[in-house]
Amino acid sequence: MAARLATDDFRPPLGLGMGLVSQGGIAVAMVMDYYQLGSTELTGVVVTTVLIAVIVNELVSPSLARHVLRTAGEIAP
Repeated sequence: MAARLATDDFRPPLGLGMGLVSQGGIAVAMVMDYYQLGSTELTGVVVTTVLIAVIVNELVSPSLARHVLRTAGEIAP
């Protein structure tokens, strides 16, 4: 939204958000806080799901960030 409000000479590359996928530390901290509130069967499912999603995102995010930087012309192909 900020990029749309910026001046006309600045346009971020399409897919810029893919470079921001790797934000797992906050998600892990939040799910561990949730886990400490009380352990039920549903809590275990939520924690497992979030941890698997964070691991997958952390593995995929470097290639997504590299793709965004190449598309923007910031790094060589």
